[in-house]
Amino acid sequence: MKTAGKAIVAEIWTFVGEAQAVLGDGIVSREPSMAVLVRHRSLSASAPRAQTRGGAPEIGNRTLLRSFSSVFGAPESCKPSGSDLIGAFFPEVRDFKSLGLDPLEAVAFQSLADQNGFDIFVRTGNASRVANVGRFGMRPKPAGVYQKTNKAASFPGVVLYHGEDVEKGKKDVRNIRRPHSTHSKRALRGLRALARERLRLDKLAPGIFGVRDSAGNLIYGDIDIHGVYRRADGQRRADRVGGLTFVPLFNAKLMETGLYGPSLLAHRNVAPKGPGARKPARKTPMVTKRYGVLPHHPIQHGAHDAWAKRNDTAYAGGVNMGPLPGVIHFQPNAKPRHIPTVAGYKRVLESLGHGRNYTEAAWLNGHKRDTLVARHAGR
Repeated sequence: MKTAGKAIVAEIWTFVGEAQAVLGDGIVSREPSMAVLVRHRSLSASAPRAQTRGGAPEIGNRTLLRSFSSVFGAPESCKPSGSDLIGAFFPEVRDFKSLGLDPLEAVAFQSLADQNGFDIFVRTGNASRVANVGRFGMRPKPAGVYQKTNKAASFPGVVLYHGEDVEKGKKDVRNIRRPHSTHSKRALRGLRALARERLRLDKLAPGIFGVRDSAGNLIYGDIDIHGVYRRADGQRRADRVGGLTFVPLFNAKLMETGLYGPSLLAHRNVAPKGPGARKPARKTPMVTKRYGVLPHHPIQHGAHDAWAKRNDTAYAGGVNMGPLPGVIHFQPNAKPRHIPTVAGYKRVLESLGHGRNYTEAAWLNGHKRDTLVARHAGR
């Protein structure tokens, strides 16, 4: 037991040296069972460690308090795994809307983690998408639509083309409705299914166009899953859970929230074909795509960690190469945590035995993306 305790302490002190790079300022663990407190504001990896009177190491002028009595006094099944220990250094999520999830969606994901023993990593999204969740005549963005959602107040969270993007939008819609054979066979099947929904640009305001399907539903941001893992008892390396398993399971659970369903999809009248003919209602085509996905489902594709092109420098110029945090980490019987950077996500993925899921070049590309995001945010 003492040996195990020393190993965990060593792991924590190793990680503390990297904490500033992973999280930046304000690293706090609020888990009482861990009894690890990193006091507020910046920790410098280069600052010398001194011993205070109580024996707790000090970094700069900040003291780290440690107590593992509650951990080692707990039953074997309650002791934290490596990912639990590392996860304690990431901030607890208190405002899901700011990270792009409706609170009911967050409850569903936590329930899925608890019931199935999953580590679920949900990509943080555009906070404005939440305003569209559960609204009639709105549908999540399907796979094959790559345009980003809008952050402006006028049309929050909606897939938009405006200004110079309008010509690109026309080309995008044309390619979806008439997919060319340069795509992989799997991608081509998905695009041909999407083509049956007859997506089109629709003018929402002067120079601003949204994307609607043939029934008139306006498209907003879907939920992107970064990765799903499950670690069996005594297993050092977690199993990766595939899309064929988690996509239908997650969509079914999210449907239980009442935020999604075919009853929320719009229909519109179409012109009669002849004199005296009645106007039939054109309903949303219920085209089933890969993983059993339907138009109203919030999760429209598999996980980024399992995407075949995640390490490909050539695909789309490598724009999506490498990991794409931030993510919200839902884990069994623990509070959800926000992992904002690639460095943090790499550390957690390594603890699950999947650090080699990305090549070094892909990890580096992710770090570069972190830097660009930080600069854009003015940090």
